[in-house]
Parts: sequence; C-alpha cells; structure tokens
Amino acid sequence: MENKKTHNERKEIDLIELFSLMGQGIKNFINGIYNGMWWLFAFGIKNYLYVLLPGLLGLGYGVFHTFTNVAGYESEMKIRTNAMRSYEMKPYFDEITTYLSERNEGNSKLVEDLFNLDSLSLSKIISIQSYYYIDVHGDGTIDGVDLKGVRSLEDTINIRDSLHLCIVATVNDPMVFPKINSAINYYINSKAFILQQNAYRLNEIQQYKKDLMHEIDYLDSLQKVVYFNTPKAASLSQHGSGVYLGNVSVQLYHVYKQNIFERIKKLDKELNLHTDNYTVLSDFKISTQKTTSDSILMIKPAIYLGFLGY
Repeated sequence: MENKKTHNERKEIDLIELFSLMGQGIKNFINGIYNGMWWLFAFGIKNYLYVLLPGLLGLGYGVFHTFTNVAGYESEMKIRTNAMRSYEMKPYFDEITTYLSERNEGNSKLVEDLFNLDSLSLSKIISIQSYYYIDVHGDGTIDGVDLKGVRSLEDTINIRDSLHLCIVATVNDPMVFPKINSAINYYINSKAFILQQNAYRLNEIQQYKKDLMHEIDYLDSLQKVVYFNTPKAASLSQHGSGVYLGNVSVQLYHVYKQNIFERIKKLDKELNLHTDNYTVLSDFKISTQKTTSDSILMIKPAIYLGFLGY
C-alpha cells in the first residue's frame, strides 16, 4: 500500500517537473526572441549609415519615378469569342500587347494605322492585355480571371473557359477608354483568317437551321399521315389499346418537335446576338482609380534598398 502511494507521489512530482520545464522553455524562447530583436535593433543603430544611405537612395528613386511617370488607370472588358474559341483568339490579342509594348518613334505610324487611332489617343494607352477566365470544376460558370497566367492546360479542376476572354487596358487618361473597344475591333477585323472563320461559322448555323426547319416540316407531314390514315375502328379494338397507342404516337411527335424548336431558338439567338467576331458582354468602364498610389511607389524602393543595406 505504501509502495503504491509512493509511486503516485513520484508520478505527481514528475508531472510538476515536466510542466515546470515546459514553462521554462517557453519563457526562454520568448526571451530569446525579445533579446534577438533588441540585438538586431542595436545592430541597425550601430551601423545606421549602411541602412540610411541605401534607403535614401531608394526614396530618391521612388520620388523621381513617381513624378516622371503619369499615373495609370485600369479597366477591363469581358468578351465572348464567336469566330473561334478563346485559346485560338487569344494569340491575336497578344499581338496587340506586343505592338503597344514595342512601339517607338519609328513604328508609331504603323501602330496608329493598325488600330485606326490618332497619335494623341494612342499615346495615352499604356498597355492592353488579355487573360483567360477560369471555370472551377468545369460546371460552365466563370469563377475568376487568371491574371497571373499560371493555370495549366493539364489542370482538370481550374479549367480555362473556352468561350470568353478578359481584356485589361491601362491608360494614363481615363477618357480614352471608350476608344479602345473600337480600336481592338478594327484590328481584329483586319485579320482575314478570323473573318473567314466567322463567315464559315455563320453559314454552318444557317444551314443547320434550314435542316431543322425541313425536319419540322417532315414531322408535320408524317403526323398528318398517321392521324388521317389510322382506322378509327382499329383504334377502338383490343379493349381500347389502339387508342392508347395512338395517343403515345402523337405525344412523341410533339416531344420531337419541341426539342427541335428549342435548338432553333438557340440558333436564332446566335444569329441575332453573336454575328460579329466577338461580342462585348461588358465594355471598359471609365475608371478614375489609380492602379498604384504615389506613396507606395515612393516607399517601396526605399524599403527594398534599406533592407538590402541592412
């Protein structure tokens, strides 16, 4: 009995020592962080010139960069690609990005002609970039924009939407946004292959609609033949089973025709709303919000260089 009591007391002492050691370890860890921070602070004060001079240089660069660069304004346009799928159309929008990024005095007239823009309006456009929309789980709903271009074609969860593109324009004058859509449309319409693809698509839709209309006429004719050539007496024979079969036949014709009419409605929508190479679902809004504030542009280089000096 005494041995058991002594054993329990030892266990209690061991637990107390364990918790005491844990508490001491936590205390030492906090003290180590505290002392380390003070040491780092004292180190920086002692060698302040190595931190101050690069920081001032970074601040000077930030101020210079802010005052020599006009603030950018950003807006986006959502389009539905009609002539081709989004992954086929995007390279043409990437060409627009390239032309704007590589323009200079030598080819400025060429770029003006490509976009049918005057030199003043063109000079106010900083960049135009295109991005894929992302359909998570492939349920047909757009869930976001791949602004970083990191979504892989092999990703079966975050799928690139094949019907839409996001066009992001950055300008130094927000009043130029209304002209950008027309400029993009002018450029895209200058591509012969896109025009051919769209004409072929519209012709296919119209031909398919004609085929469906012929199918409707055929079903109407067949329905009339079945209705008028079915003997009434035969329909009432066999305890009325003929009447039941006749009703099922008429219902089936109705279901077939209804399905065809639904397909024709979709084709009419395509022909009425999406005849162009692409359809603008939401145009550029005149944004007056700067892409990056002046204070951030000035401070970031100072922080980077100051840290590097430290």
